[in-house]
Amino acid sequence: GLAALDLALAQPDLFGHCAAWAPAIAPQEVPAFLAGRSARGQFVVTRHLYDAEWGPDASALRDGLSAASVFYREIPEGHTLAAWPGRVADALVRVFPR
Repeated sequence: GLAALDLALAQPDLFGHCAAWAPAIAPQEVPAFLAGRSARGQFVVTRHLYDAEWGPDASALRDGLSAASVFYREIPEGHTLAAWPGRVADALVRVFPR
C-alpha cells in the first residue's frame, strides 16, 4: 500500500490512480507523508478492522486525501494476504471505471 501511494503521489500524471490495502504509513505521521504532494486521481483505501497496528493509518489517509476522489472501506478482516484477493476486482472497477 505504501509503495503504491508513494508512486501515485510522487507522479500523479503517470500513476494518478491507486488502490492501497491496509497502507502502513507509520512510523511517519500521515500529514507529514502527504505534505507537499498532489493528491489527484482516484484512490481506493481499505482499512482492515482487525489490524490494530496500521488500521488507523488508513482512516487518517482517507481524511488527508480529502482533495482527491477517495473510496474508503473498512473490512472485518486482518492484515493478511488471504484478505486481499476477493477485493481486487472491486478496487479495479472503482479506480478504472471504464
